[in-house]
Amino acid sequence: IFYRYANGIITNSHKSKKSLQRIVKKKIELIFNPYLKSLYNFKFKNRKKNILLVGRLCKQKNQVIAIKAFKIFLKSFPDYKLILVGHGNDYSKLKKLVSNLGIESNVHFLGMIKNTKKFYLSSKIFIFPSLYEGLPNALIDSVNFNLPPISSRCSGAEDILGKDYKNFVSRNNYKDLSKKMITTINDYSTSLNYLQKARKKLNRFLIEEQSNKYLNLCKKIFQKKL
Repeated sequence: IFYRYANGIITNSHKSKKSLQRIVKKKIELIFNPYLKSLYNFKFKNRKKNILLVGRLCKQKNQVIAIKAFKIFLKSFPDYKLILVGHGNDYSKLKKLVSNLGIESNVHFLGMIKNTKKFYLSSKIFIFPSLYEGLPNALIDSVNFNLPPISSRCSGAEDILGKDYKNFVSRNNYKDLSKKMITTINDYSTSLNYLQKARKKLNRFLIEEQSNKYLNLCKKIFQKKL
């Protein structure tokens, strides 16, 4: 209803733009999230044996798949920990799943944490199995902190990682996810190399660059109105 009255329509990923174009005849502008204050550059250091997930505990974020995959992963790497940062309605459900799988000592629910930087820098892999997204900032952080992600092809993921990124997985195949996790650990240097192409394009998410696109679009709209 509201699209027909809009003077401008903005979306933040190619998939969402393609979806909107099916129902909206007006021009749709693609502007990525103005998210990063700066790009993080550092020499790679030894990381802890942690697998990281960041996001609300809810159906959309699909943590169930990650937990089931981690159960299989532990057979090869029993000393690893699964770290979940975030809170949500699925907390009790996920805790019960972890208990039923008998992996309580290896899974840690940390709740809502404002500054997640140290977790990105101290983990070994980032898991992002979302069913759907806009443009996920948590995945941008993973690339910025040089933490190899394994991701579903949810909206925005290809914009961040590139269509040819090697560590995409099905959103509902936990066995495939566990295989990717094991492969990533066994050949970690290759996984870091996969990430470099995405890191070279991170400036697309800098606050100043993308904010200017918003301002320029608003100026064009106001000029037409006047």
